[in-house]
Amino acid sequence: MSPFWYRYEDYSTAYHDPWGDDDQRGPSTPCVRERVFYPIRTTPKGVWLVAVFGSPEDFVRHVMSRTDDKPWDYRKSLHTPPRFVLREATKRFACPSEEEARESFYARKNRQIGIMQARIASIEGSMAALKAGRIGG
Repeated sequence: MSPFWYRYEDYSTAYHDPWGDDDQRGPSTPCVRERVFYPIRTTPKGVWLVAVFGSPEDFVRHVMSRTDDKPWDYRKSLHTPPRFVLREATKRFACPSEEEARESFYARKNRQIGIMQARIASIEGSMAALKAGRIGG
């Protein structure tokens, strides 16, 4: 089993031609990124994770290649603070395998779709109420 933990996140990129007309912008493109985390401490209930920047192999090589006797001070070399993740939680920030991280991503996005569909239904109901003249005080 890999020592790394994983999380998939979505983001959008928009097309913009820096040398063209400002009005010529294209649609945004949805993308997914894989974030990798390394456990710096384990407890009986969970793990403390730090984000890996660059390739995971380079990160481990950097941490393991230290020759001084001091413990690795992650606070001096990282941009994000450590994050605690419960091992047995149903909703975890990161997962110990890529497959679980994919399932977690799909579950988050399906929940987000349900929330957005409920908001659309509420907006459509409000528009129908105004069209029917049901204006309350």
